[in-house]
Amino acid sequence: MTSYIIRWSMKRKILTLIILTFLGWMSLSQKAIGSNNKFGVHILDPIELKKASELANGNGGEWGYVTVPVRANDRNLRKWQEFMDQAAELKIIPILRIAGEPENNVWRKPSFDEVIDFSNFLNDLSWPTKKKLIVVFNEPNHASEWGGRVDPGEYGAVLEFAIDRFKRLDPDFVIIPAGLDLAVPNSRSSMAAFDFWRKVFEARPDLGPKIEAISSHSYPNPAFSGSPSDSHRMSIAGFRHEISFLKRFLKKDVPVYITETGWRMDSISQKDVAENYRQAFQTVWADQRVMAVTPFLLFAGSGEFKKFSLLNSDSTMTVAANVIANMPKEKGEVVLPQKFGEVNVVQPEEQDKDGEFEKKLTRFLARFRSQKKLARLRVGKAYFEVDVARSESERAKGLSNRQTLESGTGMLFVFVLPDNYSFWMRGMEFPLDFVWISGGRVVEISTGIPAPKEGESPMSITPVREVEWVLEINSGEVERNDIKPGDIVELI
Repeated sequence: MTSYIIRWSMKRKILTLIILTFLGWMSLSQKAIGSNNKFGVHILDPIELKKASELANGNGGEWGYVTVPVRANDRNLRKWQEFMDQAAELKIIPILRIAGEPENNVWRKPSFDEVIDFSNFLNDLSWPTKKKLIVVFNEPNHASEWGGRVDPGEYGAVLEFAIDRFKRLDPDFVIIPAGLDLAVPNSRSSMAAFDFWRKVFEARPDLGPKIEAISSHSYPNPAFSGSPSDSHRMSIAGFRHEISFLKRFLKKDVPVYITETGWRMDSISQKDVAENYRQAFQTVWADQRVMAVTPFLLFAGSGEFKKFSLLNSDSTMTVAANVIANMPKEKGEVVLPQKFGEVNVVQPEEQDKDGEFEKKLTRFLARFRSQKKLARLRVGKAYFEVDVARSESERAKGLSNRQTLESGTGMLFVFVLPDNYSFWMRGMEFPLDFVWISGGRVVEISTGIPAPKEGESPMSITPVREVEWVLEINSGEVERNDIKPGDIVELI
């Protein structure tokens, strides 16, 4: 599309600043992070949250964890906001794993558009904690989890795009790579985990430093029946091998979230499974690098995962579940999100003493209220007839689905507030020059940004400087018209 990657956070930002100007900002005093309750459980449906909290927060615990998948066809704002509200009430930290949909007996490969849709949706939710944990899809080293084909480079592109996208909406998002299956070999339908990661970073050399945490599927293999004292790569200590391997690419130490693990209960007695969990939490998983352990699975009913279910078919606790629930736990400390109506009132004059935001908003509205969609723009000594994209829908569509752009024309993207807006070339048929504008002057230029070739991921581009306007014109027009930083820009 070209196009502006939709920034729903800007709506919030505008609303927030207006409220600051007229009503004052109420913020909740925040505690520094201290103790952490790493107990948790993996659930399949938000309705299981109350029962999950009995395991995660049982015997004195607060702010334990729950991992839950959010499917692309289940982005119901009301349903998931109710889940977040209940998590706040129960003092549970959600780890949301974004997921696609099944298609032809495999999980459909996600698109960049889906990542945008997920980011907008999850950013619209009010979370129970300031930190928002997102896992990007599931075990892509299985072909069945990635459209029938293992493709480390493609997963790396999606992961890096997700990190950049979510972070631009809200820096409090923590975007976590998918947990990999540590037990599979290289084959037609799978790739060994460390080979997969090596190829990811070969394809995306700048990705590593962007990763803030990792997720691990440290199952007790072989056959989900291993000893809790095992320490090999396919054991419940598999996360240690992952941390050691990934550090060369991440260039730093990062926390690990064990989002899947657990013993099968069809070939091992419940008593033995319960003792395995007790020993694991007291020894291997006591590792300070482990932030959370959410065994798979709280409740499977009569489904295919019944052998892992921590609840019986009548929803009563198994012996293992009782052991986990009754293990002593910490009262975890978290940083809470900012809310209205609490304490520490900030008066409007303290936030905007000179009324600069209000003046800026007034000037903006006055300039464009009567402005037609087409406008004439002067950039330095050059003139362009431009479409003015002011609304979210106009900015989202951009120049996509056009075959050509006439010389001397373009599209002007107009924003109320300055920011480092990201654009990408989805749906574009021709290359573009970008002119980044702030304060009525050109502040930065990006030239020759190519349209994607068939099967190629669309390129995204972000200015170094914050801008209020962005002009898109045909590739080569910046050079032909000698446009350069410092040139005056004005509507005429």
